[in-house]
Amino acid sequence: MRGTTCGVKPEAVRAIFLCLLAGCFGAFLASCDSPDVEIDAETENDAEVLTIEPALIGSAHVPYSMTTSVALLDEHTACTIDTYETKIDCVTRSGAITGRFGSTGEGPGEFVRPSRLVRGSGGTLGVTDPARGRFFAFTRTGELVAEVSLPVPAFIPAAAFDTTIIGSYISGYGPDPTARGGMAAAEILLATGELVREWRPTRVPQVPECGMPYFGFPAVGGFSGDQSWVFMACNGHIAFVEPDGETTVIEAPTYAGDLPGERDLEEHRNVIGDFRRRNGITTDLSGSIRRFAERPMTYFLGSGQETFDSQGRLWISTRRNRNEASFVDIYAGTEYVGTVKVRDRMIDFDVFEGTLAVLVERQAGSGDADGIPDRGIDWYDLDGF
Repeated sequence: MRGTTCGVKPEAVRAIFLCLLAGCFGAFLASCDSPDVEIDAETENDAEVLTIEPALIGSAHVPYSMTTSVALLDEHTACTIDTYETKIDCVTRSGAITGRFGSTGEGPGEFVRPSRLVRGSGGTLGVTDPARGRFFAFTRTGELVAEVSLPVPAFIPAAAFDTTIIGSYISGYGPDPTARGGMAAAEILLATGELVREWRPTRVPQVPECGMPYFGFPAVGGFSGDQSWVFMACNGHIAFVEPDGETTVIEAPTYAGDLPGERDLEEHRNVIGDFRRRNGITTDLSGSIRRFAERPMTYFLGSGQETFDSQGRLWISTRRNRNEASFVDIYAGTEYVGTVKVRDRMIDFDVFEGTLAVLVERQAGSGDADGIPDRGIDWYDLDGF
């Protein structure tokens, strides 16, 4: 993401937000181009929540899918996965299709179950397929650039790739995530699939009220570099672990602990049902659905649905509301600096320089004869933040 206009540094972002809200930012606005945004402030959990609504600059329809991934190739083009046709769809913010490619199989460039997308250098697109244990790189029109076997299971890309790809994974299961089991990270050479380096967090904190975190990811391009980690835990707690093990635990000011709504329950039912069908599990779903309905929702939307921008700020997609609008929280280091509000029900998002792309599920309307909400990608202008 580009820096704030007129050379404002990242560490000044929160001060700028506060100054805007106080009405004392006239001199700055008089000398700079200001974004077409709405800014609101409220108090939650005894902390000030600053909400920004950026300008919508484009929108496109994409096929319904069971996957939750979107990747921006540049400021105009974004790609998603169509699981039902086993294809990749790339569209522009004017709605034009620039590429639709992929097929089911185990040959070169073919998928069994494509899962995650990630931007590559030169406008390329990376695709992970955990069912094949492979990572693919394509041009935006579908030409296969690279294909390598992943030496680690369930690899989740942590940043845009160039000649290597960095990601996180679970290296096994055990009580100590810093030892044989738990979270780990790897960097893989795309030319050969060689494991360039592998590392684990210095420590995984026991978070008050939570115990072990749900998952973690390396802060690639973030507050203290690749060797630092971020862990997501219960009740909106986030643990930031420095390379030397020093840990800061905060509670997200926007976390409300809401119970699932009807759309949340339906989404959970679909995900669990799809997983069980693919794995031949025929047990009754009612117990799982009931337990989900009785538990407060997590703060974060999902593993792998967070990113660091070019200024090292952490963007986290949240489960807050998501009925008519959705929210992405932003952190500079360990400090919350603001929230971006977008329309419709967010599925995933990506940030590239001055552009935010959000994969969304629309509100079901009278035109949806099948009762299934449409999916789309919305583009927002972040220049000037």
